[in-house]
Amino acid sequence: MKNKKTVKLGLFIILFAIIFGGGYIVTNKLNGTSAYVDETAQLVKDNPDDVVSRLEAKEQGMYYFGFPTCPWCVELLPVLDKELQADHGKAYTVDVRGKHYSDSDNAIVKKFSQTYTKEDKLYVPFVVAINSSGDVKVHVGTVDDHDATKDKMTKDQEQRLVKILDKMIAFSQS
Repeated sequence: MKNKKTVKLGLFIILFAIIFGGGYIVTNKLNGTSAYVDETAQLVKDNPDDVVSRLEAKEQGMYYFGFPTCPWCVELLPVLDKELQADHGKAYTVDVRGKHYSDSDNAIVKKFSQTYTKEDKLYVPFVVAINSSGDVKVHVGTVDDHDATKDKMTKDQEQRLVKILDKMIAFSQS
């Protein structure tokens, strides 16, 4: 008798977990929630010290700075990844809240950001494109009229972001 109750309770718990987990997955798919993926064939996750040194030396390439709980970062990363893939490009990614990102790294990136954005703080996502001559172009956030804390990007907003990122990728390859 006791064994049947244990089996029923176990089955109930498993069923509850399946329903709850499935509902969570379906809800996230319907809402367009993306996972924060900052390491793919195009998105290169390297030691932050090395990436920051490359940035400071203005080595040619694309650089991305952000963190997993940043709503704008979550929106921008899949678009950047897709465009890099289409353009056969790569970008170095740095989690600015990661355990290997030091205060020294932050000071360098913040100073770099201040030079090119004229902002006092480092805002993310911060995307940097450096061409073969050492010229720099930067982009912060997604697009001006997008508030990632309230809404996902519309198709129009995403297309505008694609154009911005495509220009930056082409610039970094020149």
